[in-house]
Amino acid sequence: MEETTISRVDIDDKLQQESSNLNILKESLNKSNQLTNNMVSILTSFENRLQKLEATIIPVHRETINLQQLQENVEKTLSSFDHVINYYDVAREVEGTIREGPSGNIQKYIECMARVEDAVAFFKENNPSSPELHTAMSLFETGKEGLEREFRTLLTRHSKPVPPVSILDMNALFCFMSSI
Repeated sequence: MEETTISRVDIDDKLQQESSNLNILKESLNKSNQLTNNMVSILTSFENRLQKLEATIIPVHRETINLQQLQENVEKTLSSFDHVINYYDVAREVEGTIREGPSGNIQKYIECMARVEDAVAFFKENNPSSPELHTAMSLFETGKEGLEREFRTLLTRHSKPVPPVSILDMNALFCFMSSI
């Protein structure tokens, strides 16, 4: 009997210990459920805020893209205007150099002529009835005449005229040599 009593006391102790463990486990489960509910609540709130932020940001992002495209278009347009305006200014900018003639600086003169030639091509293609085309063409003709004069001057200065009698003698010699 004594054994039964000891066994009973052991069983009661174990039962109390297991009951205590069960209570601790229930408390832990309750705390875990409470933490889970709190976490779900926080995540739901975060998701809602994120959706609101996304709904606010997407239109701003689209508008930013549109504004960037508009800015690029404006920059391209300004660049095109600068390019076109340069053709309108060519005659005024190079007129002095072309009217002076190429004797001072032939390289600069040729560069100015190239600019005028580009302007003439531009106006012929884009605005054939413009007064700028007439001005550029006139300036180009003046420049060509100046180049021809400079060429003749340099040719005269650096060449020795051959007397006509020498030319006839060389021609006769050439004919004689080819007949042999």
